[in-house]
Amino acid sequence: MDLPSNVMRGRTVLVTGGTGGIGKETARALARLGAEVVVVGRDAARGQAAVNELRTSTGTTSVHLLTADLSSLAEVRRLAAAYQERFDKLHVLVNNVAGIFRRRTETVDGLEATFAVGHLAPFLLTQLLLPTLKNSAPARIINVSSDGHSMATLNFDDLQARRFYRGVDVYTRVKLANLLFTYELARQLDGSDITVNAVDPGGAHTRLTDSTTSDMLPPMMKVLWPLVSRFAFTSVEKAAESSIFAAAAPELTSVSGVYINTKLQQAKSSKASYDREAARHLWQISNELTALPVSKKLAV
Repeated sequence: MDLPSNVMRGRTVLVTGGTGGIGKETARALARLGAEVVVVGRDAARGQAAVNELRTSTGTTSVHLLTADLSSLAEVRRLAAAYQERFDKLHVLVNNVAGIFRRRTETVDGLEATFAVGHLAPFLLTQLLLPTLKNSAPARIINVSSDGHSMATLNFDDLQARRFYRGVDVYTRVKLANLLFTYELARQLDGSDITVNAVDPGGAHTRLTDSTTSDMLPPMMKVLWPLVSRFAFTSVEKAAESSIFAAAAPELTSVSGVYINTKLQQAKSSKASYDREAARHLWQISNELTALPVSKKLAV
């Protein structure tokens, strides 16, 4: 990938899940390209350590931290408010955060955690930050999906996986939801000078894959997993390339509503991902779920 140096100069970027893994490498590359980068992490100490390391490796102090637990809708609202209080521009939003759980887990809002973190959090955060994006246009929204979406279909009668739960299946459905959201938002923002695209990072060796995939393996395979995973997955640096490309490539300035694969090419996603009726239905449900009242203790 060959991008002009300082192509991101004067641009402000927000990366969720930006204190580790693919998100951190995305933040690092965009900072090196001249962007002011804000990373979001759940843990303040780990987040600050990541920011310090990013500043050192990029030679810039224009890397900042915001903390939020994106499994909580109130925390998503607080994050959006905190961002808008500290920064008056947002040129690129990278919705990178994700989660996968071996057993069904509910968030503080009573929502299935994989769906809440991987779909509802970016859905809500994007809506809350749209005014800032519009005021900063031209702007870009990037949703990190996965080729795993091609194995999924949505069951609107059981989006919360109450009847049957299998971590990998729920995760691939969330990745499909990312694409449905991307395409629907791109249609809604057509003509606004804000582009919305989805990317496939490929299989990366991260803390997420280590902690979740190995947890799902039989006991005998767990011993071999650290070695096997090194060959089964690509590096986080390589996996971050599709997000970096979508955020910075000049040729994508006016391109919206596309899926960018690991070869940094526009590609076809699954047939299910282009279902406009499903996208509108998911949008309606997501809108209702993210509008759930929050407790006074957690409210912004």
